Amino acid sequence: MIENFKEKFRQDCEVLLLEGIHFFSGKEFTQNELSLILDYLLENGKTVIFTSLKLPQDLPQIDSSLRSRLSYGLIIR
Repeated sequence: MIENFKEKFRQDCEVLLLEGIHFFSGKEFTQNELSLILDYLLENGKTVIFTSLKLPQDLPQIDSSLRSRLSYGLIIR
């Protein structure tokens, strides 16, 4: 089932809008899966938009590679 969900992102997603990225703090498996999805989407020129109560560098318990991806583009307060 999860593989079908991930494949749907690979096939049909043009824009990913994810609100509340701060809720992923401390959720290692979710962060790993999100990193894989982000890699695929960004490599294929897709648009990714995140919202959070904190800036990426201020998010506690976020993997450094995911933090780097979140900090890659335009950040607006």
